[in-house]
Amino acid sequence: MITVYDRGLIPIAILDRPLELSYEMMHDGIWQASVTLLGTDPKAETCQPLCYLNILDGNTPIGLFRILSTTFSKEDEEGRWQIEAEHVLATLMDDVLFQSHEVIGLTVRDILQFILSQQTEKRCIVTGK
Repeated sequence: MITVYDRGLIPIAILDRPLELSYEMMHDGIWQASVTLLGTDPKAETCQPLCYLNILDGNTPIGLFRILSTTFSKEDEEGRWQIEAEHVLATLMDDVLFQSHEVIGLTVRDILQFILSQQTEKRCIVTGK
């Protein structure tokens, strides 16, 4: 099952008839996912770039992915929608830090807080102790 969320993470659709679903971990450790829908599937219009997909493969949770692109191809009468997405962990690397940065003697919490403080679009916060 694939649930589509808008940019505010509000559920807006369930993709219950995907033709294909694939996902893999890329060399940088970030998961990539691809979903193919029939061209006539009315729920394809909910799959806009920067919206989110929560992917379950059977009963196995795969993760939350952000949609990168949605393209339509007319290979047959009905056509196909191809949706490409990356795991939400990639949002930490969007516009955060360029070059390399080394932090020594900080807790994981402090490091995450440093990374998040550099984002121009705040998507995450560090909570808890």
